[in-house]
Amino acid sequence: MKVYEFFIVSELKAFYGHLLTDIEKHASIKDHLTVVAQRMFQGMKEQNEAVWSQVNNYNPLHLGKGKEELCKLSWNLEDAQHTVANEHGFKNWEKIPSIPYNLLFEQAVNALLKGDLTTLKKLIQKDASLLSARSLYGHKATLLHYCGSNGVELWRQKVPYNLPEIVQYLLDEGADETAKMNVYGGEFTTIQLLQTSAHPKAAGLLDQLVPLFKDR
Repeated sequence: MKVYEFFIVSELKAFYGHLLTDIEKHASIKDHLTVVAQRMFQGMKEQNEAVWSQVNNYNPLHLGKGKEELCKLSWNLEDAQHTVANEHGFKNWEKIPSIPYNLLFEQAVNALLKGDLTTLKKLIQKDASLLSARSLYGHKATLLHYCGSNGVELWRQKVPYNLPEIVQYLLDEGADETAKMNVYGGEFTTIQLLQTSAHPKAAGLLDQLVPLFKDR
């Protein structure tokens, strides 16, 4: 299935490689994000453009700053840790829990964002609680929230071209469209995030997605 990816998302995948997805190798979420933060710090030193996009989107001290301004600043590992924490919905590094991932949920998110509806259905048939499960990241996103391409991890803000079919399936199976995730200093539903995200519109799917939600 083809997937729409903003160029920064593709560059993040190229920069981090398998670090973002090889979560099984780490005993806890904090162990995994520690490695991600170390890689981000290396990108700061290399003045990597994709890393600057993470910084100006998620580091509260540097929101909206351009590449030239960011390149002039001094950076340390703590800056990277703070950015990584906020990208994953945590207020600070100390809030990241030392608990294992919910691997089944993460597999479902990855299948969803690849447009692999067959695998997503198999996972939900295996464990129907995935429909209401929430990410263990601080934003507490559900599978449906990940369909909004907004507010979740930057590298996961992508749009499979069969997203309308995926959303319809999740709703038909009982996913709660009124559920809210923690982001942007508040709580938002999937439709609110969807309508304020550039990615579904750029993919040409927004007009197909919005009517699927009753509360719009």
